[in-house]
Amino acid sequence: MDFSKYHGAGNDFVLIDDRQNQFPNTDSALVAALCSPHTGIGADGLILIRLHTEADFEMLYYNADGKPGSLCGNGARCAASFANSIGACGNNTKFMAFDGLHTAEITAGYVSISMADIDLAGIRKRDKNSYFLDTGSPHLVLFTDKMPDAAKVQKEGSKLRHSAEFAEVNGTNVNFISSGVKKHNKASESVPDLLTDKALQIRTFERGVEAETLSCGTGVTAAAAVHYLRTEQSRVSIAAIGGVLHVSFRPEADRLSNVILSGPVKLVFSGTAELSAFQTA
Repeated sequence: MDFSKYHGAGNDFVLIDDRQNQFPNTDSALVAALCSPHTGIGADGLILIRLHTEADFEMLYYNADGKPGSLCGNGARCAASFANSIGACGNNTKFMAFDGLHTAEITAGYVSISMADIDLAGIRKRDKNSYFLDTGSPHLVLFTDKMPDAAKVQKEGSKLRHSAEFAEVNGTNVNFISSGVKKHNKASESVPDLLTDKALQIRTFERGVEAETLSCGTGVTAAAAVHYLRTEQSRVSIAAIGGVLHVSFRPEADRLSNVILSGPVKLVFSGTAELSAFQTA
């Protein structure tokens, strides 16, 4: 089966044109084997592009562990770019994802997607520096004066992800946010001038991957929403290890509407996988 590998700010995915419904998507071991970084293609997740009656296409997302996932923001941005490349949609598109319909605007190397409105009452403050909310996937947002290293992200992230506190949502993603701002080189990327030239910093432990990922779209969206509660800033750039992502929204009395997630997208390579070589049965 033909495939392409994309990454959105370092968050990488296997993309497959499955408009003929040929991929055995119930074979979680196969998905996990394809995503394996050493013996497979290597990715944080796998995405199928399928036809949909209400939209240009539907994206089905699977975590690196082979199990169906919830909304993946960077995956959705990569899916829109890939769908555009195979003629499934134009530069402006509507697509179906785990949490419903989304729109996307696609330009060379850059994709912006709409995210669901964020109910401000649904943001739970745990203490003065930690918050829990759902932006298509559940996220714990932790503000810290000093960004933790990779070992601490893995240890603390895994502990919180499996905490009994979040058992009802099948565990949570965990985001560590620096409370300071960090300049980034706007000239090095194609970003709209209206977005700020300063950024928060983020590191994310992602459930399903069970490790730190280089960026997380729903994670930066969650961080931006919490940052709004603390600063009333409605546009923010957030620097992940893999690149800078941008979130903007329209504040309303009870919610954040017109939520837009933007950032770079890149085709890494394309190829053909012999699926039988990855199947165990």
